[in-house]
Amino acid sequence: MKKSTVVFDMHGIIYEHNYARKKDLFKEIGQALSLLISYYNMGYKIVVLSSSATEHSRDVLEVLLDKYPQVDRVKFFKEVDVLSMKYFGNKDNQGSWEAALQPYTNIEHIYEDGEYKLKMAGQAAQALGSEPILHTSTQE
Repeated sequence: MKKSTVVFDMHGIIYEHNYARKKDLFKEIGQALSLLISYYNMGYKIVVLSSSATEHSRDVLEVLLDKYPQVDRVKFFKEVDVLSMKYFGNKDNQGSWEAALQPYTNIEHIYEDGEYKLKMAGQAAQALGSEPILHTSTQE
């Protein structure tokens, strides 16, 4: 049986900027990373697809993972795909989402805070044979 996939956006889903505290510039939204880690621990394939550069997204995840010392970071970053949409096009375009999601099977959930972007992601996943549940927040 192939692993099911969960797709997460970064900014607006997993974290927000914390401008009030320069030391802790990135703030987890609710328990978003905890949810991602739960899916990861259950064996789901995790895809983090951000508009930012891949390195930036990995750096933010590194900072946020400080709250989760139980996570083996080396293993986590080997198994979780952190991607930049910049390589595929624009999140407002279904074709870009299809290109980004093409390697993944059985996409069960997509978390994206932009409603139109989420709609495009959902349509792309459907075109690729999945029927994902779409979420604009991890707090639902």
